[in-house]
Amino acid sequence: MKVLYIHPPEDHPAHIDFANTINADSLSYPTPRNLMDVLKGLMNGIRIPDYDVYMVTGIEQALAKKVFSKKKKIIYLIADEYFVGLTLGIPFKTPKWKRFLVEHLSGFVDGGIAISEFVKREASKILNCRIEVVYPHIPDNLYTALRNLNPDLEAHNIVSVGRHHPVNGMDILVEAFRIVKKEYTDAKLYIIGRGHPKEWEKYDGIHVLGYVDDFSPFFQKSSLFALIGRGQGFCTAAVEAMHAGLPTMVSEYTGAKEVVSELGKQFITTLEPEDVANKIMHYFNLSYEEKKKISKKARELSAEFNKEKKCKEFKQKFEKMLEEIK
Repeated sequence: MKVLYIHPPEDHPAHIDFANTINADSLSYPTPRNLMDVLKGLMNGIRIPDYDVYMVTGIEQALAKKVFSKKKKIIYLIADEYFVGLTLGIPFKTPKWKRFLVEHLSGFVDGGIAISEFVKREASKILNCRIEVVYPHIPDNLYTALRNLNPDLEAHNIVSVGRHHPVNGMDILVEAFRIVKKEYTDAKLYIIGRGHPKEWEKYDGIHVLGYVDDFSPFFQKSSLFALIGRGQGFCTAAVEAMHAGLPTMVSEYTGAKEVVSELGKQFITTLEPEDVANKIMHYFNLSYEEKKKISKKARELSAEFNKEKKCKEFKQKFEKMLEEIK
């Protein structure tokens, strides 16, 4: 059975590994920016090469192939905040036409694989098909390297990784840090990722680093990782930080909360800067021994996020899904 994986130009390495493990061919496809792009995608879909199964990252991508041949199957890799935006209105409120269109096209989707239970829950409000969950894995080149790091659990330093986009909630973390800084004057916040405004550095203790090839030095000098996502589908950086032994904090609207919550409910926040700040300060106030226990548990929880295990799980669920929708 021939499978074609249709994905955005800048795809996550774990998603590419998922596609490779099912021996799928790949086709890069532009991300639609507006209704006209979506309509063009629907019309251009007929030009996509013929395959038995299309694993898509957008509902419009291979729909035309399904219209002309009911035997073809569409499996949706639900790997971003798209459905969260449709249902919860975060990080952006979605235009009514978009939800209307998706709801009316969703019947062409035969199955879905989501990157978190959070994403599955929201997608299930629109897609009327079976949806499985497979978490993304830590890249091979990082898995061993992160395991050998030792964060400075006695420091009052926080690190966050993610591009400048509302979905990553970095502005919330900045506001929370300003509150924390009043109580912990030696605290620092390291922000890693493209596009963040350098003007944030006007606040004492904030370091806007941009893109860096290796963020392990910042993991080692920090005692906490934080990502206050607004509808973030998962956040692989969170489990990468845990693998480095960093206690990790995420919002209730971040898919990785399903793993992070095992560290304790105090590591899951709302989107309110005051709540984030209070939970950061609660953590900073813990004894070194308590922090060491949390660090150890973080490493244990992240151990399963290796490429071999997650790709095997993906292959099993993908193949079983195809068998059951024949």
